[in-house]
Amino acid sequence: MQQFRSHSGRWCVALVAVLLGLAGSAAAFGADGSTPPDFSMTIPATTVERGDPGTVHLLTTSDVPADLVGQECSATAVAANNESVHPNSDLIVASGASQVVARDVEAAPGGSTTASGTVNLGTTVTVSVRLGPDGTFSGGGSVNFVCTPPVTPPPTTQPAPQVGGISATPSPAAVQAAPAPPRAAPRAVRAAPSFTG
Repeated sequence: MQQFRSHSGRWCVALVAVLLGLAGSAAAFGADGSTPPDFSMTIPATTVERGDPGTVHLLTTSDVPADLVGQECSATAVAANNESVHPNSDLIVASGASQVVARDVEAAPGGSTTASGTVNLGTTVTVSVRLGPDGTFSGGGSVNFVCTPPVTPPPTTQPAPQVGGISATPSPAAVQAAPAPPRAAPRAVRAAPSFTG
């Protein structure tokens, strides 16, 4: 019986690893396989954390690539449970002032939980677990970020002058060769006659 449990435990860890790989691939690519993640993180399936119920424990942290800092990204967190059940354990993905929470990730043996949301990336991303009432977490997961590059507004241009309803755009050479506008002639000032007497 002990031997069966040992093999069963190894089998479940292997199954979780496969689930993580499949879930990570599914989250990383769109239905047509055209949207690879800009940034990814993984929590090993063998991760174990214990503590007081309701406490939050850091599982992993990663620096965000410099070109993604400040971008708005779609975050997809996939949590995979092994054979144990630890109700109300939540995975929390956080960066800057935003976060995505995958709730109750160990509700069923061998289960997988997916959560997604929008995150504005700061300089780091953390993945933590909030422990449920039994104070234990044992599982793993992956997080993928697909980011939308900031939109640069097009340059503003001045409207072309119109002559008789027809737009006229002068060439750069004509603009350089155009004479300066004439200066106003100085106004004559009448001098007051001198007073003698």
